[in-house]
Amino acid sequence: MNTLAARLTFKIIGLLIVDTIVCLLFFTVWTLINLPLLPWALVAVFFTLLILHVAILLSGIIAQKYGTAISVAVVILTLLLNVSVLVLTGTTYLFIRPKYYVLFVLLIYLFYIILMAGFYMAGAKKETDLTEQASEKQASGNLLSLILTTDSNLKLLNGRIAADSYAPVGRAWNSLRERLQASTPFGRVNRTDISNVEQHIFSELEKINRTAQVLNQSESNPSELEYLVGSINQTCDLVKNKEKMIVQ
Repeated sequence: MNTLAARLTFKIIGLLIVDTIVCLLFFTVWTLINLPLLPWALVAVFFTLLILHVAILLSGIIAQKYGTAISVAVVILTLLLNVSVLVLTGTTYLFIRPKYYVLFVLLIYLFYIILMAGFYMAGAKKETDLTEQASEKQASGNLLSLILTTDSNLKLLNGRIAADSYAPVGRAWNSLRERLQASTPFGRVNRTDISNVEQHIFSELEKINRTAQVLNQSESNPSELEYLVGSINQTCDLVKNKEKMIVQ
């Protein structure tokens, strides 16, 4: 909290220094020479200062949302905007007509807006990428946790029943695990149909895990084991179909 307060304090002090310098440069006797231009120049100079205040004070929020590089670029671009308007005003104030001054200022603002739009799109893309990466990481983590839990329950089942009875279950489960490991990670493909299939696969894995838990708590019979093998094979087919849908 102290760090944030210190940063804000330094920003405010820096902005006050900039404001003071601009006022000293602007409010001189020379401003009275071209009175028709004075109100336009005031608006242009102090509006760009206002934009600079906003850019610097919100730089932390911009960095959190779009990244440090975008935040720094926005501040630098806004500084260049201020310098451009000040240079234009200082070099042309004595002789330029108001309409031409306004035209040049608008051109500077247009260039600024175009570049800011580019920064926004780049930042928005990065934000989307980060969101997708977080979604993929969470989905993959949930899947891995479920696979490990199911694997533990099936190993426990293997110790409770005869080896020949468990063999079909083991083969089916190993095949499914290999298929899942080789398939595209969950959450990577940002498509509704793929997301629906992944949710279906996850639901089937939960069903397999629950079935294994039930079999571990009671005497299993051949029909229950056949049902378990069928569920595993069905889930394996879903994983195959998911990969086919991705490449289509």
